Amino acid sequence: MNFVVPKLEVLDLSNTNVDDDETLYVISKNCSGILELRLINCDWVIEKGVKDVVENCKQQRQIVLRGSHISDEIRELAMDASFSSVLKLI
Repeated sequence: MNFVVPKLEVLDLSNTNVDDDETLYVISKNCSGILELRLINCDWVIEKGVKDVVENCKQQRQIVLRGSHISDEIRELAMDASFSSVLKLI
């Protein structure tokens, strides 16, 4: 994917298939101004992708995750002090 959207503030990927590292990595690199990322009912969101968004989108305020397939790694990440203020598991 070749796109840059630095002023995008909210991205709702709810009910989509975000199941690889690459998707969230590309978003984190090309949508650097994102404030909120919604991943509701996205099966198999991967820890590395979530870390990429938190680390590369410095203005990020909230990543909302809700769904039945949240991995143990994502749950542990939500408890980590450097991620807990941004990552919301519902």
